[in-house]
Amino acid sequence: MAVDIYCEILRVQENQLDENDPRILETRYSLAMVLKDQGETDKALLQFEMVHSARKANPKLGECHPSTLDALHMIALINDEKGAYDKALESYKTVLQGQEKNLGRNHYSTIDTIHSIADLHRRLHRNSDALKYFRMAKAGLEEIFGAGNSDGFTLVVCRGIADVAELEGQYKEALEEYTRLYSVYRNQFGMEDKASIWVLSAANDVGRVLNKMGHYKTALKRCEETAEAMAKMEEDEKLQNQLLTTASILNIGTIHENQGVYDKASQSYIKAKKRFETVYGAQHTTTLKAVSSIAQVLSKQGKFIEALEYYNNAEAGQKVAVGIEHPRTLEVMLGKADLYLDIGQIDESLDLYKKVIQVLERNRPDRDIAEGIQLTEHENPMMPTARYGMGRVLESKKMYDKALRFYSQAREGWKFLLEEGHTSCLTAELGMGRVLQKQKKYHEALDIYDGIMREMKRNDHNLANEQPLRSKHPLRYETACSKGCVLFKMQKYDMAEISYKEALEGLQDILPDRHPLILKSMYGYAKVLVKKKHYADALNLYQVVTTGWNTNLGAHHPETMRSREKMLSLERRMKWSRFLCLFALFVLIILCSLYLEYGSA
Repeated sequence: MAVDIYCEILRVQENQLDENDPRILETRYSLAMVLKDQGETDKALLQFEMVHSARKANPKLGECHPSTLDALHMIALINDEKGAYDKALESYKTVLQGQEKNLGRNHYSTIDTIHSIADLHRRLHRNSDALKYFRMAKAGLEEIFGAGNSDGFTLVVCRGIADVAELEGQYKEALEEYTRLYSVYRNQFGMEDKASIWVLSAANDVGRVLNKMGHYKTALKRCEETAEAMAKMEEDEKLQNQLLTTASILNIGTIHENQGVYDKASQSYIKAKKRFETVYGAQHTTTLKAVSSIAQVLSKQGKFIEALEYYNNAEAGQKVAVGIEHPRTLEVMLGKADLYLDIGQIDESLDLYKKVIQVLERNRPDRDIAEGIQLTEHENPMMPTARYGMGRVLESKKMYDKALRFYSQAREGWKFLLEEGHTSCLTAELGMGRVLQKQKKYHEALDIYDGIMREMKRNDHNLANEQPLRSKHPLRYETACSKGCVLFKMQKYDMAEISYKEALEGLQDILPDRHPLILKSMYGYAKVLVKKKHYADALNLYQVVTTGWNTNLGAHHPETMRSREKMLSLERRMKWSRFLCLFALFVLIILCSLYLEYGSA
């Protein structure tokens, strides 16, 4: 209705006035605003561009006039929303130059543009530039309102600085700032009116960071409370409410995944994906983030074919949406590299890991220690993950010294980002133990495995209120499986059997059938049973393992062929043993008959 009215006014004005008459430009501007509000961004952009060009060409106005800059600012906003980030950034900077000339650095409108530039850099993970502009905005607001003020815009800028800290892995600093913002918002708004969305948004931020720090129970409680509260507020159908609810659901999925509760994680991710699709569409970067999360859980459940399909869709979409070097694209590539390694495509896995590490090295920010935020390559949360993946590849290629070095670098990187004893750090240590085991340094490997088990039990005791499910984390049972392998190599079969049984029973309780960790535990347990001459039980396990690998990876995969050979070898051994037993029985019967016939004589 409003669009039709403005179009009719514009048609009349164009018949009576010059095309660059200020009244026509005002009508075009109003029409563009309505089109933008209705989601007709392409049409709105065209109208804003016409207004900007006319005002820029007008000698009485020029490119630095506030009305000209205002039109250009709207062009920047639309390009930003459309994902044309370079065009948006160029326009923002032109607006900023004009505003600084006309209004000064510390004018509210100038600061608003500075914040827009900072937030764009943040979303592009250009953390050094984002931090630079956020600080400029904060300094300008302090000039206006004074240091330590609680003006709404100042709090938004402070949240931006906390976001950068989180992106850089400075979780303690981010948590401190998010917690402060949560307290400020709660004191200002309470929980009763519509403004409480700011309280819930800050609560969601706190929960997200707690999850990254490994405080799963507190994080889960915070995110579930946020999602529940936001669901009640969705009745007013505000888009912001819907998105925050979905973000909380996505965070809940991540918490479940980190705890090894994969079924619940998958349910949360699928729910988040459907909600994002409704708001953004299937190919938006945020929707594709949920798609890659689903792929990651499927991979951990051993559903490799489904996972690869999801990864391929996410990778193709992210490359179009944000580019090949954006962190979200790199995250997908890392997950896909892990999957390739799990299914035995080692060269493809190695290529992806190398590409990711090259990009991270090339784009590492300069060191900046102002305000306690340090931007270094070691603080990029993806770098330890990429190095750990390289360690796995090199381990599979039997390049053990290099693998050990990458595992060690990954562990140190995660220690720097997280807390010592975090499951990520322990995962890197588990990799180091595997390498030492393959180098036949059994006692050193055993020390590492025992250390991991002690650390997990210690954290269960000390952080019982934070991580009650850690005692059932897959890492604990994977470590028990590795320990069983070392004990087997050391010919301590009784102790090896205890470790394998612990691993198998624990994994079967939390993971689906045919999961790779379960199959590997069964395989190791079967070898122990063979040594203890429990052939029938061992054969049953080999049959299950062979069927599992065949279903997961195909008949010609090395894992399938190895377990099949063990199964067939044991079958031949059991047949030969039965033959020998029957032959011995036959000989015994003959001897007894001869004895009875001739012995009595």
